[in-house]
Amino acid sequence: MSNSSDQFAKELSHKLTDLIIANSNSTFLQNGDWRFPIGLINLHDLSIVNNGNLCLDDINSTVFQNLTNLENIYIHHNNTETLPTRIFKDVMNLKNLYLDSNGIVDIGNFVANSTSVESLNLSHNRLVVVKDDTLRGLSSLNILDLSFNKISMFSLNICQYLQNLESLDLADNGLVFFTGTNVYHKSLKYLRLTNNYLVNFNSAYFYGFTSLRSVVLSHNNISNLPINWFNKNSSSVVSLGLKNNSIEDISSPFFSYFPNVEEIDLSGNLIKSIADPDLFNQNVKLSALSLEYNKIESINPNLFSNNPNLRFLDLVGNQIEFLDVDTLNNLHTHTTLNLLDNPIKCDCYAIHLRDYLLMCHTHETLYPSCATPNEYNNQRISSVNLNRCETDHENTTLTHNTSVTVSGGTTVVDHDINGLVIVFGLFMITLFLFPILFKLVRKVCVSINEDVPT
Repeated sequence: MSNSSDQFAKELSHKLTDLIIANSNSTFLQNGDWRFPIGLINLHDLSIVNNGNLCLDDINSTVFQNLTNLENIYIHHNNTETLPTRIFKDVMNLKNLYLDSNGIVDIGNFVANSTSVESLNLSHNRLVVVKDDTLRGLSSLNILDLSFNKISMFSLNICQYLQNLESLDLADNGLVFFTGTNVYHKSLKYLRLTNNYLVNFNSAYFYGFTSLRSVVLSHNNISNLPINWFNKNSSSVVSLGLKNNSIEDISSPFFSYFPNVEEIDLSGNLIKSIADPDLFNQNVKLSALSLEYNKIESINPNLFSNNPNLRFLDLVGNQIEFLDVDTLNNLHTHTTLNLLDNPIKCDCYAIHLRDYLLMCHTHETLYPSCATPNEYNNQRISSVNLNRCETDHENTTLTHNTSVTVSGGTTVVDHDINGLVIVFGLFMITLFLFPILFKLVRKVCVSINEDVPT
């Protein structure tokens, strides 16, 4: 290959479909007169990989002109910062272009008029800026991967030139914010923004993206649910990732914007309680909800009253002592409930939780362990002796805390629930029947007095 293109053509069959140039000092590509021979008419895949001494910056822009049937180009781990203008213009059938891990700092105009390209991977480079019209000629582009670069600001106007784009990956960039917020796009379905520095700006970033199916905003600096970022009826979204942010309050109407969402990941945030019973009321198709490793202590008993399709509820690593009976009743019998690593209180009230897990045929490894009382500490709830509670659930004495909110704070009152109910009931019965009994006794006494002979 290093001698001449003629020798290269002579030694290789015209039936060659795959060619790999790897781990070599193949500087022949940098020769201004060298180009791939015309005889490689069946070459579909070309890989130029791990050529440390190969600098592609000054490569001849006509080097690929004879590879008219080439469909896939893989250029990884080489020594380059830029690529020549319009270097792929003659590869008329190019579908997939992988240029990751090359140290590229400027993509210039190298893809101009590459109208056949459907997938472009520029990940793991050193890009700082991608100009609005840089990718303008990629009219057929479906997938754009710009992850693991150094793009702190990204213009959504780029999407206006890529009307067939379906997947955009901007993960691991240090991205702070977007520009060009008045963009309407009907094709984008998968948006990945993991591990950036996005915060709660009020801009309607994705309001015009009407076909989104999966949105991943995990590992950012989001502290409140971004209610202005999306269309108020983002009905196409089925997967929503908000993992590992700084979200504390989730009482906003944010989730009502996604009526067809099936998966929500809120794990690794700072949520302490979920008091709003209508939070997921519009998400009737919700099937998987991840809330693990927050700081949740309490959940509204009616939180899942309108989620009949919920099949997986992950509450691992929170501060939950017990779940209300109504919460369990609102869950489907086929819902997998994971309460591991919570301080479960194994009193008589826990029998409802244990029975629910048994009814759902929960695997033994998903049974939570008791934190209190001390005699049951670290024992799985399935192994705790609750026979004393099983005789009659209606008459079981259940001791737990009831919160009474008053001005200035919340007072916690301990009481015996069934005991109070019984005493109150007897008192009311006595109060109601006493006048009747008194009149009856009086009539009897009068009757007896009248019957006594003088």
